[in-house]
Amino acid sequence: MDNRRQFPTLGQPVVPLALSKVSGAPLTRCLVLATLLAALLTTAPFARAQQAELTLDVGRYVIEGDNPLSAADTEAVLAPFVGRGKALGDLEAASEALEKAIRGRGYSFHRVIVPAQKPEGGVVKLEVLRYTVGKVVVSGNEHFSAENVRQSLPSLKEGEPPNAAALGRDLGTANEHPSKRVAATFKEGDTPDTLDVELKVRDVAPVTTFVGVNNTGTGSTGYYRVTLGHQRTNLFDRDHTATVSYTTSPDYMNSLRQYGLFYQIPFYGYGGNLSLYYAKSDVNTGRIPQGGGFFDIAGGGEFYGARYTQSLARLGPYTHALAVGIDQKGFTNGSKFGVIRVNPDVATRPLTLRYQGRVEQEWGQFGGYIDYTR
Repeated sequence: MDNRRQFPTLGQPVVPLALSKVSGAPLTRCLVLATLLAALLTTAPFARAQQAELTLDVGRYVIEGDNPLSAADTEAVLAPFVGRGKALGDLEAASEALEKAIRGRGYSFHRVIVPAQKPEGGVVKLEVLRYTVGKVVVSGNEHFSAENVRQSLPSLKEGEPPNAAALGRDLGTANEHPSKRVAATFKEGDTPDTLDVELKVRDVAPVTTFVGVNNTGTGSTGYYRVTLGHQRTNLFDRDHTATVSYTTSPDYMNSLRQYGLFYQIPFYGYGGNLSLYYAKSDVNTGRIPQGGGFFDIAGGGEFYGARYTQSLARLGPYTHALAVGIDQKGFTNGSKFGVIRVNPDVATRPLTLRYQGRVEQEWGQFGGYIDYTR
């Protein structure tokens, strides 16, 4: 039986960890403070045993270990705990404040303690302890290689402390993929001060040929649309997605045609992806598949464009992103008087800003978006 401590899962949702509450950290704090108390009792500032509470004049703090904060940020955090007459509780509060600031930067796997010491000259030492990534194991993947899953989470590196904010960003981008979902589970490693990581994958085949039927048509062009498409979601083993599709009406197969091309490139490590599309339609309505979504036709003609989507920091189970897109829309005007075209074709080039959000759980997902176009 594996008796190692289990940590929360990162994926859906990403939950920052406070490691001061695991691996015996509260007991460690108590033992260290008890040792510190014994040391302080032998120093001159604490020779007055009659006092109800032992105090110390703190001039500055020295940080030992791997502190991810800058010297200026560290000094600002600890400034309230510098001065005359500081008690042991103040030193503990200083370590907790620094730990909180470090966790706020995404380093949820660091903790800060007050080590055993004999303060001299008003100098107090704080020590930053960190967990590093030990082994990384990929499980549940049936259609994507372990290397593919690993490369979609570049912030997760063996031998380095995991950054919860960066890992949450990478998971958000990875889980936009139409054919796979990844969650990260942590547990204490076999080596002291390490965390083993299991990447649990749910995936489907990255090569799909599909047929779809919908009723987005009109009475004059046929109410039903039939779509035949082909999609590949792991080109070059880099999770590039390409979709091609052809749509027609069962009632007007010779005169109603809609074509669609779509390509998407994820930028793992940056939290973004770039989408390119092209569509051509002989009719004014329709829906063309692209990646994990659709492009809605609102006029006959040719359309193409690009959209960049940037993932934002997760809020619990809520995943959200900002996107900016530019489109070239060339509408074909079919109005004629006899054989003469009454109105010319119309071209527009709108710029669109979008905010989108989604809540995803084991039982399903729901979400929405807001667009601004000009």
